[in-house]
Amino acid sequence: MYVRMYDDLIKDSDDAPTIGVLLCTDTDNTIARYSVLHDNNQLFAAKYMTYMPTKEELRNN
Repeated sequence: MYVRMYDDLIKDSDDAPTIGVLLCTDTDNTIARYSVLHDNNQLFAAKYMTYMPTKEELRNN
C-alpha cells in the first residue's frame, strides 16, 4: 500500500521504479499475493532466520 501511495503522490516521472520490502515473521500465500504490485515483473523472496543456525544446519543448506 505504501509503495502505491508513494508512486501516486510523490514519485516523479524520471525517478527509478519504487521498491518495497515486506518483513513478516510468518505469512501465507494470501498475504504474499496481496502484498505485491500488479505491474511488478520482478518479485524476489528470501527467508531470514531470527537465530544463528548451527554449523550442521549450514552444511545441510
